[in-house]
Amino acid sequence: MGVDLFNQQLTSDPRKRIATTSTSNFQHGPCKVEDLLKTVVSLDETRKKNRSAAQSRIETALIAINSHAKAIDVLIQQQPDITAVVWGAFRFLIGVAAREIEGSEKINEALVSIVENLERWNKYIDLFDEFEGVRKAAARLFSQIINFLVRARIYYQKSRAARHIKIAFSTWSEKYKSIMNLIDQESSSLERQASLAFQIRCLRNQKVQEDRSAVEQLEVSKQELFRKESSARTQETQLSVANVTANLRRVQDATERLEHSTAMNWLSQNRAPRPISSAEEGTCVWIPQCKPWRSWVNDEYSKPLCILGSPGTGKSTAAQHLCKTSTAKITISHFFRSTMSNDLAKPTPFAAAVLYDLLQDEIVKSTDGYIMTIKQILALSFSQKLVNDVPFHKLWVIFEALVKTVPEVMMIFDGLDECDECTRTELSTAIIALSLLPNTRAIVSFRCHPQLEILFQHAFKIELTPASVMSDIGLYVNAEIRRHPQILEPLKEELLETVSRSARGMFLWTVILVDELKHTATLKEQRHCLTTVPPDLFTFYTKLLQDTGSRLHSKPLRKEIFLILVGLRQALRCQEISFVLSLKHETTTMVDNHDALIESDEALSRICGYLVRISDGRIHLMHETVKDYLLCHEDPLTHVSHDEADAYLAFKCLAALSQEEYRSLNRIAILIRQNVSAAAVEDEDKYFYQYAATHWYGHLVAVKDPEARLVQLAASFLQGNEFVSWSEFVYHLSGSQGMTLEVESKLRIWKDGLEDEMKNLLPLGNYFAGPYRAAADGFDENAGDKTLPFLTLYQLGEFLNLSTRIEEAFQVKKTVAEGLIKLLGERNPLALKAESAFALEYLGQRRFPEAEATFGRLAQIQREVIGTDRPDCFQSLQRQGMAELWMTKFVEADLNLTESLQGLLSTTGPQSFLFLMSQLTLGQVLEYRGEVRRATLDYEHVWRYRRSTLGPDNPMAVWAQCAMVSGYRKLRRYEEAENSVVEVIDARTRTLGPRTASTVDAVIQRLVLYLDSERFSEALEMAEYILDGNLVDEWFERTCQVEHVRALLELFTGNIGVAIDILETSVDEALKRNEGGRVRSILWVRLDLATLLRRKGRDDDALMLFDDIVTRIVSESNTSVPVSTWELTQSPHDLQIAEEALRLVREIKIYEAEVLLKQNELKWARQEDFWILEGNPPADTACMKRP
Repeated sequence: MGVDLFNQQLTSDPRKRIATTSTSNFQHGPCKVEDLLKTVVSLDETRKKNRSAAQSRIETALIAINSHAKAIDVLIQQQPDITAVVWGAFRFLIGVAAREIEGSEKINEALVSIVENLERWNKYIDLFDEFEGVRKAAARLFSQIINFLVRARIYYQKSRAARHIKIAFSTWSEKYKSIMNLIDQESSSLERQASLAFQIRCLRNQKVQEDRSAVEQLEVSKQELFRKESSARTQETQLSVANVTANLRRVQDATERLEHSTAMNWLSQNRAPRPISSAEEGTCVWIPQCKPWRSWVNDEYSKPLCILGSPGTGKSTAAQHLCKTSTAKITISHFFRSTMSNDLAKPTPFAAAVLYDLLQDEIVKSTDGYIMTIKQILALSFSQKLVNDVPFHKLWVIFEALVKTVPEVMMIFDGLDECDECTRTELSTAIIALSLLPNTRAIVSFRCHPQLEILFQHAFKIELTPASVMSDIGLYVNAEIRRHPQILEPLKEELLETVSRSARGMFLWTVILVDELKHTATLKEQRHCLTTVPPDLFTFYTKLLQDTGSRLHSKPLRKEIFLILVGLRQALRCQEISFVLSLKHETTTMVDNHDALIESDEALSRICGYLVRISDGRIHLMHETVKDYLLCHEDPLTHVSHDEADAYLAFKCLAALSQEEYRSLNRIAILIRQNVSAAAVEDEDKYFYQYAATHWYGHLVAVKDPEARLVQLAASFLQGNEFVSWSEFVYHLSGSQGMTLEVESKLRIWKDGLEDEMKNLLPLGNYFAGPYRAAADGFDENAGDKTLPFLTLYQLGEFLNLSTRIEEAFQVKKTVAEGLIKLLGERNPLALKAESAFALEYLGQRRFPEAEATFGRLAQIQREVIGTDRPDCFQSLQRQGMAELWMTKFVEADLNLTESLQGLLSTTGPQSFLFLMSQLTLGQVLEYRGEVRRATLDYEHVWRYRRSTLGPDNPMAVWAQCAMVSGYRKLRRYEEAENSVVEVIDARTRTLGPRTASTVDAVIQRLVLYLDSERFSEALEMAEYILDGNLVDEWFERTCQVEHVRALLELFTGNIGVAIDILETSVDEALKRNEGGRVRSILWVRLDLATLLRRKGRDDDALMLFDDIVTRIVSESNTSVPVSTWELTQSPHDLQIAEEALRLVREIKIYEAEVLLKQNELKWARQEDFWILEGNPPADTACMKRP
């Protein structure tokens, strides 16, 4: 098609036309563009080789003279004699010769450009051949390339004299410029058409998938409907359009219900039942009528309303009443019931609970944000099996966004004082911020608490005092008398008088008293109860325990139960409490059924009496004040301490985890196969085991002064097979080994606080690795399944990698990969998985060539073995492309990442993590190749999608936004860059901390942005902040980047001497740290330092900066000659070429730099000098404001 366009439109000379068939009668036979290109390059090389050294020098002189010809013309005009005539002729000849030389060089430059881009143009045609726009754009482009190449071939085939004549007496130069301009225009057109084609293909694929899904769902609906109606409609052969539409709607509704149900189930993992008590009719009605409430309403609810009171004054009852009587369109509530579960008083369960409540409301389900919220929750549930493993802010961001889309919403939060100090601060801040929204009303109730009173000092407050509550207490007592007239009516006056005199605003005290009276046998006992009524709650609890204790055979058993209930992190079933009591750990771990409770529900109620409640089969303390009482009560038979409770539960949890079945290699084999090779395993009820697995270490490290036998039990567990069972269990539970790593950290901190004698009992040096290696050895000795030793070590390798023990992880993964390949063969899927995991270690160790080779080979094998219907081979291509990106092999990376995108598009879809990761990586490749606009579009696409589905703090969204900062800066879109980088730094500081590499990279991006936008004073302050705060001390290359910017800031503010000193210090430090200073960023430091040194007349010092950058190419016949530039000083010519080539690289003219070096028989001393810093992403200091 391109040849036809050339023959028909671009030439009328039959000598230039190209044959399209072997029988065509044209001078040029059929050939490909590549063949024509090779011919022209060959002719150019022949022309260069045929030049003598003298000719080269003469040509250089001619160009130099010609560049000054106009000046000589002016001088000649002042002397109008015979010299002018001589000079005129000479000038003509010089111009002809110079133009011929310059013409050849321009042809050479054009050839370089065509060679560099040809592979990419061909790739566009291969990928988007079905798009007519791409084909036409490519045809126009290649017709112009053919036009140029044909003319260049004819030009080079002419003799030297003929070329001089052509230059002198034709418009060859103008034609050349015109053709090259057209090539540039058509190249840009092809880029646009290819980009458009890619977007169209993505939309088509998405539409195909949607249509295919719709067709499948329609078919299911048709078949179901046919079965149901076949008996009644045997004559009907097809469904009407209306029925099909209705069926599709039902399918869609069913899908939405399933998604809603899945999201709700995930959010409600720790959900507790609501309080079952409700306010007595007529009580609490004074609250909406009091002055603070009216002030709150008049202020349009702009601040929270706080309800404060002493323990037992009815705050929770008031909260329930306000929920029930709320006039807002939507009302949600949360009760921090720490007596049921400590987890209920944590930030993440709180966010999950309120989000759950909001999504249940029918009004919310009709809003625009509902479907997106469900999808965001589903995405989180896919990444984390347990809702508690999700950071609070990720759920809270979703909740806030949803709240903004709904009409007025009342939010009532009760018992904030039951949270710990950090949680109180975090949640108070979040609630106050939420109350500022115009459509929200926030009510918070808590005990009088100094911290909370400070946090809510500007809020409106209603205090439940004895005076304000007594009328409600009277209403409650009279209502109870009416409900139980036979029992309470005879005592009415005495009861009301006693309550009025002794209740002192304690609603809970009154409730307990009335309940006591209802359970007495005689009027005499009732009157005795009234005359001896305890004066406060704690005394009442003592009386209740004494009454219950008189009927108990074993008071120590009751204390054990209280130890459990005070220490529990979450409520247990009554049967589980019985199981805990039966666990023994004194000598060996065992279950003694003789100590189990008979009919546990009734037994627990009988033993603990009024102080406990059983809800949904789970037992908990009746009120938060009961826990306070047990913790401060002096009777040794009932008093418990936090330390005592945690020690007791640590013993019980370790005993449960160390049962015989969990020490069995058979159990470990089942779990490991399930986690590594995805073997199917039926879920089973783990009873108390799951609680023990997730909380044992929390109880253990809470014990400040542990017994030796507790430390010994923990040490035994940490070194045995039971540890492996536990680790694999929590891996299956959460989907990662994050918990095992967290446990190690907490155990080390706890151990540091122990006495020396205790420290020696708890060896942590072989944590995780010891028991896993022992289990692997055990499997090896059993001579059963030969894969099990390697599967066990596979999990060890993953843990070592997660804990950044890179060298150990490398060796373990290498052993696993080699072992499984030897055992199963390289083409076995399990072996491929192990080898892929091993190859990832290459990337972590910056062993990029090995990573590139390994992933390239894996991709090919996976393509053949697993096929292209699964993403495995395309993920390997993605990782190969990553390695090539970091090695600055941009052309290869472009090809592999493009193929990866194409494959992942069809296997995982355009919204999958893998597809978006390939798109981000390709964006980086494009940016480093100078195609900043295209790269920025890729970054923006990923950022918008991940932000909309997973929130602004999603790591990939933040990464893409950070990359956008670099793109915006290079495009001089400084305001957009500033807005983005501020959000990135804020998100990473909150989620990762201020000193991580990710956060520091974003700060450096902002520093470079301030330099480019000439905000020099702000940039200097930021540079000082980074350096004085030691933010980059851990990473030398990042230090170089900051110092480089600081030096340029000093230069632009008039301090060139200071700038030179800073840059020289960086170069010297680089030479000390690494032979030759093998850091990419230091190369740009050298270039800018050379520029400044020359301004100061230090040309020799400037030239010496480029020592050890290049080395001579040694021929095979002279391989014995040392090539190290440390042993052999480089010539000034070589240093000059090194500098020139390095500047070309900085200008993104990598191919031209390679040509320059090759022409001078030089090469880069080390390609790794140019390797890109692994960052998130790192700042590109090659492209920033220069001296």
